Amino acid sequence: MPTLRLNIRRIALATLTAVLTLSAAACATKPPPAPVEPTPLIKKG
Repeated sequence: MPTLRLNIRRIALATLTAVLTLSAAACATKPPPAPVEPTPLIKKG
C-alpha cells in the first residue's frame, strides 16, 4: 500500500510540474489571454 501511495503522489507531482511548465511556456511566448467565461451561451442577458 505505501508503494501505491508513493506512486500516486509521484504521478500527481509530475502532472503538476508538467502543467506548471506548460503554463510558464505559454505565458512566455504570448501575453496572457483575457479571462474567458466557461459558458457564454447560457448568459444571454
